[in-house]
Amino acid sequence: MFKKLLTILLIVFLGWGVFGALKIQAFTLSKIGSFDFSDHGWDIAIKGDYAYIADTHDGLLVVDVSDLSSPKLVGQYSTMLGGPPEIDVDGNYAYIAQGNSMKIIDISNPSSPYLKSEYDFSGWSKHLVGKDRFVYMREKVGSFDIIDVSQPNNPIKKETISRSGSLFAEKDNYLAVADEGNEGVFLYRIENPGNIQLISSSPIEGMPEQVRYIDVNKNWLIATDSEKLYVTKPAKTEKVVVVDLGMENKIADDIKLVNNCAYILIKGKLISFGGSSKFTNSKMVVYDLSGFEEGKLTKIKEIEVGETAKGLGAKGNHLFVLHSKEGVFVYETISVSGATLLKTRNDPRVYEIKDNKKHWIPSAEVFNSSGFKWTDVQEVEEDELVQYSRTKLIQAQGDFKVYYLTERGLIRHIPTPEVFTSYGNKWEDIFTINQTELNIYPENNLIHLEGDHKIYKQEFGIKSWIKTAEAFNRLGFDWNKIAPVNIAEFNHYPTGSVIE
Repeated sequence: MFKKLLTILLIVFLGWGVFGALKIQAFTLSKIGSFDFSDHGWDIAIKGDYAYIADTHDGLLVVDVSDLSSPKLVGQYSTMLGGPPEIDVDGNYAYIAQGNSMKIIDISNPSSPYLKSEYDFSGWSKHLVGKDRFVYMREKVGSFDIIDVSQPNNPIKKETISRSGSLFAEKDNYLAVADEGNEGVFLYRIENPGNIQLISSSPIEGMPEQVRYIDVNKNWLIATDSEKLYVTKPAKTEKVVVVDLGMENKIADDIKLVNNCAYILIKGKLISFGGSSKFTNSKMVVYDLSGFEEGKLTKIKEIEVGETAKGLGAKGNHLFVLHSKEGVFVYETISVSGATLLKTRNDPRVYEIKDNKKHWIPSAEVFNSSGFKWTDVQEVEEDELVQYSRTKLIQAQGDFKVYYLTERGLIRHIPTPEVFTSYGNKWEDIFTINQTELNIYPENNLIHLEGDHKIYKQEFGIKSWIKTAEAFNRLGFDWNKIAPVNIAEFNHYPTGSVIE
């Protein structure tokens, strides 16, 4: 009977069945493949279906990883990068920092990457982040710079921030900045492309002063020093949980956030023999962060990943371990604490519960593309589900735009931070979805000012009054797709021609 029910539920679109567990509790980290196109790889960035490797001898390598069972080297920009090169990718460009120069490489055609320009500076940059046509990097000690690369053949410095930064990480419009000296960790919010707002006016108390690596997303901020892992939340930086990594005679070589786990790459011990020396095998250590509120970080996995591991990249639930001499190892991960998935007995809709909010998963396609399992949906009483407020703010992974999600399942882009805050919204309430889900929602382009009966069509940032009901119906508009806006948003849109 169970097998028959499962088959029906997987085939029928509304078959969001009733199955066992509350949360995904199992965890696996399995090596599923490897590719060896690089003998001197130093850094790796994953964007979409491609892995971009900065190789000290062979330049930029572009690898198609859309099929992880058969990755293909599809493009290369050949140059001697020397060392150590660091890479990030944004849009159609790869940015490689090497010593006192940044190379801007056009990757719009992955099979034929080419050098667009170089940006030279007097200092030495170790890390960099590219985001929405701006690059964040250090040019000299004691500050970091925002470089405008909207004209990639002529990059220019937009602003210098008087705060030391040699380590950068960005995700979900949070920018973490740290220094390997004694400056600690600072957290910024990217309000608009190239414009950042400091969340904490001083280094986050409880985070390390001497930082080796950092990573961030909307849910987590993590850092390592020479001994420990430090974890906090962007929305709650006053609380920091620390765990000793037991790293005597070892070095943390990179860290990466994937779902609710921190992955730490730990270089092996340096041993000497016969007048030469080498490192023992590097290890990947995985910590479950779901016990943060209780002050508990749990080590759930530790595996050896080879002698020459250098850096980490991530794509969905896949982790890429770059080696300087052994290519790239690919691991499949399943998080220990995925979403709680709930439904009620008489309603086929399934909700993801996160941060005390419920988010309706609008289709089976979205459910599957999010990596959820049908067997993890739990049936609850309606009284339990109503205690959660609905998700109103959404953002696609890797997208700058934030949208308001109406009760009728329409989305409207929130045009400015001022409009965003005028509704009393909080940045930490933004719910991240995948692009598949964003594409499902129709746009809300029919609005009215709160307390006013006039209906406007909002298109391309301009509002036009629809003068009569006859005009509304003649143009095929839907009365069920009208949403109210407040005075701040209403006034943001300039007024266009009347629709009669």
